[in-house]
Amino acid sequence: MPSFFFRLLPALPAAEKRATQLVTLIASRRLSDRALAYLDRATRLHLWGFDPECAIMCRSVLEAALVARLSDLLELDEPPPPLEQLLVLAGRNNLLPGYEVTANNRRGWRARKGSLLADADRIRWIGNQLVHDLPQLTASSGDVDGAASAVEKLTRVLDHLFPTP
Repeated sequence: MPSFFFRLLPALPAAEKRATQLVTLIASRRLSDRALAYLDRATRLHLWGFDPECAIMCRSVLEAALVARLSDLLELDEPPPPLEQLLVLAGRNNLLPGYEVTANNRRGWRARKGSLLADADRIRWIGNQLVHDLPQLTASSGDVDGAASAVEKLTRVLDHLFPTP
């Protein structure tokens, strides 16, 4: 057991820096208790430097948050649809702004660049890549260049999904 703690010691300075970044990110918003509860799941992984796991958790948190937020539109006796379909529902119902119908996309829709829907779709994409294709976050991860970026995008989306009353 003590060897585990000795392995954590080198991570402490980085964890301190990450904690400061997280405090800055979260303090700049008035997140609801529900949004904070979702965000807590991902930020603990980021704090200790588990970047790929954090990005995967951001995807899972996004999916759980959308299921909760879209519960009125879902058949609760059935398993929820995949995240991509949840994003379509959120976009079509203006829950996340940025949804555009397009015939030029294989999906038949796209998320407008810079929109909350684009942030959510990017979290979905990178989470899928990390689970199925990439062992770690890389330059090919696009605009999600690390766990901090995934947490930042997730924070914006959760802030919108669960506004402070």
